Amino acid sequence: MMPQRNLASLLRNPSGGKIRGPWIAHLIGLLFVMAPLTNQQVRELKARAQKLKPTLKVGKEGLSPQFIAAVDHSLKHNDLIKIKFDDFKEKKKQLAPELAEKSGSHLVTRVGNVAVLYREKETSPPAPQQA
Repeated sequence: MMPQRNLASLLRNPSGGKIRGPWIAHLIGLLFVMAPLTNQQVRELKARAQKLKPTLKVGKEGLSPQFIAAVDHSLKHNDLIKIKFDDFKEKKKQLAPELAEKSGSHLVTRVGNVAVLYREKETSPPAPQQA
């Protein structure tokens, strides 16, 4: 039986000390962002995705760090993107969920050689107004 972990145990690094600074906000953000999508959300995202053209293509390099960075950059500007598997077509079933995990997004659907990823846009706090 797996031991249950609470939020405090997740906020500790492997050396035993507490994680401080921006990492806490990042980890807490991932906990809330990665809540599973409802069936209605999936239907709406699939409908929106039909109108999109593939934003990125997985080529000879596969899921390289540069490609993951490009996916992350694209998801910062668009909450929904299409990715086409030009190469690695035989491994797309394994690579699509891995890509979603590495980019911190949801795999909405995978049809043929195309995967659709969704990540809610980060909302920045409002800027303080000058008096």
